[in-house]
Amino acid sequence: MATRRFLSAVVGRRLLRLATGACLAFATLTACAAGYQSLAIVAPADQATIHDNQGRIQVDAQASPPLSADTGDRFVFIVDGVPMLPSRAGSLSLEQMDRGSHTLQVQIVDQAGNTRIASPTTTVYLWHASALMPRPGLKP
Repeated sequence: MATRRFLSAVVGRRLLRLATGACLAFATLTACAAGYQSLAIVAPADQATIHDNQGRIQVDAQASPPLSADTGDRFVFIVDGVPMLPSRAGSLSLEQMDRGSHTLQVQIVDQAGNTRIASPTTTVYLWHASALMPRPGLKP
């Protein structure tokens, strides 16, 4: 325990994940305790521009190791700072989103609602065609 406290202080609550299964690859202490090594939004890409007049955005997340159905852990997607309902699905379909920039994040939470691990924030830009700015390549 003293070693964990020391490493926590030295590397700012980050530990290295050793081949033996202790923490070595810059995962937070909470994530290591839960067994999750990484969580990321794999689609859409950060800073992507999405062309969709209906305001649809498909968000896909990936956890390593994958979310286990029997643990009670769930994905919670956060869209523009607003958490969606917890789900076992690693994807979220958004519809009727307004044009402009949107921030996306995903967390894995336990049954009590405690965050186990969180992804970095992804920013995407939703583009809608308009009479003033038609889709690129189309002539008005």
